[in-house]
Amino acid sequence: MTRIERVRCAFEHQQPDRTPIAENLIKSPTFDVLIGRPSIVSNFRYRMKCLKEWKWERVVEQEVKDYIDLYQLLDLDMMAIGKNLPKDFARPEKIGDAIWRQGDEIMKYHESSDVIEWIAKGELPEVEREKLHLKGLSEPSEAKPVVVREDELHVLRALCSHFEKQGDPPALVAPCYSLGVAWLPSYQLLWFHTCPDELHEDYRRITDVTIREMEFWAEQGAIVFGVGGDLASDKGPIISPEHYDEFIMPEIKRQAEAAHQLGGYAVNTTDGYLWPILDSFLLGTNVDGYAEIDKGAGMEIKQLKECYGEQTCFIGNVDARVTLCSGTTGEVRREVHGLLDAGAGNGGHILMSSNCIHKDVNPENYIAMVQAYREHFGLPGLDLEGVLAASSKGR
Repeated sequence: MTRIERVRCAFEHQQPDRTPIAENLIKSPTFDVLIGRPSIVSNFRYRMKCLKEWKWERVVEQEVKDYIDLYQLLDLDMMAIGKNLPKDFARPEKIGDAIWRQGDEIMKYHESSDVIEWIAKGELPEVEREKLHLKGLSEPSEAKPVVVREDELHVLRALCSHFEKQGDPPALVAPCYSLGVAWLPSYQLLWFHTCPDELHEDYRRITDVTIREMEFWAEQGAIVFGVGGDLASDKGPIISPEHYDEFIMPEIKRQAEAAHQLGGYAVNTTDGYLWPILDSFLLGTNVDGYAEIDKGAGMEIKQLKECYGEQTCFIGNVDARVTLCSGTTGEVRREVHGLLDAGAGNGGHILMSSNCIHKDVNPENYIAMVQAYREHFGLPGLDLEGVLAASSKGR
């Protein structure tokens, strides 16, 4: 069975030859350890150095090499896609302690959390931004076609060509997250109560744009579309179930219908505790999958599979808060085997972390996760320990 066939079986609730394995995002230091060198893709300081010194051609070819080395080593069934830097990219300039300017943008890198904070120059006060936002909503507009330059697709084209030549390319995933609530400015959060008509119009236009993006990425080969966005904490959704049903659910349903018309699958995505809105989140939206399943917030595959296993493909659930960060490799292996057992039967499960392989994940634990997966299905082990040992000697 090919990777794409395996992924489609999982979404169609047919039994694949084995549960697919994927990862939303792999950051440094794990990315660096796995490929045996600093990654231009995920190692921020190394990337800034390369962008300052290298020509565009060398930058994008190194990105291609990093991704190929990573995916061939891990044998993953899915691959997230996006744009790369254009040829005329602005070179970064360090202007302060961990602060960089790149063109008109200023960013601060928080090394302890691996978070990049974008600092807007001359940003308007929030009340003025709200006025401009409201003015924009009062003027009729249509979603325009997505414009992406060919040079911005160089990395994607090279990766697709490489894996096509190998005869078994991964299923392509397009991140199209546009309806998160957690990232809204405070004035827009108030709109749920004070400006419902304007908020409906805003979300309608956002969905129109998102559907155009989905159409573009489908033309590039994507069959899985990540939709939604962060909207919950450990204590529950940031908005009420009634507001989710009124404002968010109808727009995600439109996006899911667009994914189906494109021959693909929509995956509603957020971490946090979702039980108060789960019927709407999974069934009301008519999505095919649920990702960033947050074990630490009380969302577990076994119960989810019992309640929604006939309708939903569950993606993830290896605990990226505790187990992958500070657990032992034995604990990781036991968790992986347990999740694969809980998710088994009639498709409906893709193994992944509960969010991503972030900065605080212990590389040895991610390696244990991949090895446990391969053990579970009787696959040959990957020589990842050798990579780890070589990397340790080089540090």
